[in-house]
Amino acid sequence: MVLLEIVLATALFAMTATAALTGLHSCFRALGNMQLQSSAADLAITKVSEIQIGLVPPEDDGPNEYEEDETLEDWTWEIVTEEVDFTEELEGPLMLQVQVIITNVPSGYTYSTQFWMPEPPAVEEGDQPEEVAWGTSP
Repeated sequence: MVLLEIVLATALFAMTATAALTGLHSCFRALGNMQLQSSAADLAITKVSEIQIGLVPPEDDGPNEYEEDETLEDWTWEIVTEEVDFTEELEGPLMLQVQVIITNVPSGYTYSTQFWMPEPPAVEEGDQPEEVAWGTSP
């Protein structure tokens, strides 16, 4: 009888430990996924900001690796653009739809965001764009 009680207690302990470890593993996996998602969103927002302030041109580019930071060696970024002409339907300006795609290569996780911006004016050969000093108007 005592032996049966020990076997049942051991089996119950094993099942409880297995359930606890499975739950713990699931929590760690969810935490890793959340970390991937938040890192990708941060990188995408940074790339969108770089495009909007003019550090990166709004043109098709990539996929490119992050070369300036060793902690981002597993990540790539890509810019995809598409011109949209609203002049006929809405009498609006020529717009550019810009999509930023961030990928974590080892996991295969991809994050994408897109935004609209006015089409930059075409620069003719020999024309130099005007330089505007901060705080002044053209």
